[in-house]
Amino acid sequence: MDASREIDPIDWSTVDAAEVEPDLISGGSTGSRRAWAAVLIGGVLLGAVGMHFLDARPSAAVSTPSVLDVRVSLGAMAGTMTVVAGDPVVSIPLVFTNFGNQPVTLSEIGVSGPGASLVADPGGRPSQMLPWTLAPGASVDTLIAVRSDCSVAVRPPPQITVEMPLSADTSTGFSVAVPDLDRIWGQTLVAPGCGLR
Repeated sequence: MDASREIDPIDWSTVDAAEVEPDLISGGSTGSRRAWAAVLIGGVLLGAVGMHFLDARPSAAVSTPSVLDVRVSLGAMAGTMTVVAGDPVVSIPLVFTNFGNQPVTLSEIGVSGPGASLVADPGGRPSQMLPWTLAPGASVDTLIAVRSDCSVAVRPPPQITVEMPLSADTSTGFSVAVPDLDRIWGQTLVAPGCGLR
């Protein structure tokens, strides 16, 4: 290409406007623009009416399922043993805590198992009277005493149960896992509890 040659400028006044290609980016005619505008406005109005309907309708209450979750832990000085009328008796301080999401009423504590029976605390310490109603997150302390009958040869750890009333006429019982109950009960099986004294 010859750098010394100059390029003549284009004289735009001589270009025929009829020969110019149509603008491919334009939105088209005025009529089609109005149709698109009407569709857009209609969509916005329908969306607004739908949102108003969703906001105005009553919301359904979300029900939370009832959860019954009562747990037991040991209080201080657990497993103190005395011998009463020849049989060992262990004192077991218990702490009942309601980990559920509704109040729970506990109406009775029971003990079952070979050679095991619930007795009054030989130390004379008072225990709280049943029934107890525990709100969610609430706890209550009590003290039970369990007798181990030495005349029963095989005495596995007893089962501790709690009764919970369901209505005026019915109740349900459930077992509670008492931490360290094996060790506490085990001291009643050997001297000085039972056996050689």
